Amino acid sequence: MKQVSFSSNLKTDLCRIKPTGCCRLAECYGLLLFGRSFCRDDISIRTNNADTAELYASLLRLCFAVHTTETGSNGRYTVTVPGEADRNRIINHYTGGENDWIFNPKHVKRTCCRRAFIRGAFLACGSINDPQKSYHLEFAVKDPVLSFAYAAFLELCGHKPHTSSRTSVTALYYNDSTSIEELLGTIGASQTSLEIMEEKVLKDIR
Repeated sequence: MKQVSFSSNLKTDLCRIKPTGCCRLAECYGLLLFGRSFCRDDISIRTNNADTAELYASLLRLCFAVHTTETGSNGRYTVTVPGEADRNRIINHYTGGENDWIFNPKHVKRTCCRRAFIRGAFLACGSINDPQKSYHLEFAVKDPVLSFAYAAFLELCGHKPHTSSRTSVTALYYNDSTSIEELLGTIGASQTSLEIMEEKVLKDIR
């Protein structure tokens, strides 16, 4: 039986949070922007976490009443929006008809929406190490321009990340326990934040 990772367990817990109203649209926006693709030809996400895939499809149906298709095999799950009219409706809502990828801050003006948006981004492209091994949380962002905009947004929210360029992504990351605890608290993972605090205390005692 395949062991479930610390990161996957955290995402499952985050998927249990049920945003409403403006926060629902903000979390959906985070999932869309940082998923596999967000353009007029393809809106989709690919994830190792079944709950994230289910949430992605659920939020799209709740927010836009669109049809989604879902496939999964060998622990990989893909959700797509097959209809052209559905894709255009979603993109036009968030971009106003401009370039498909653009991060539009008007959708995350409120503090509650910013938290929901960051949570959606983490579910789509984030990961976290087991704190018993090391402190590391990151967002792996494919588009370099989006990564720059998102880094600035995180700093505005009080979570300035480190950055590292890789072959196909830009990693926005945190590698100290305090920064990780604060970010987890922001996205609603208070229990995990407490677990990291406790692990830090145990390490200090050892």
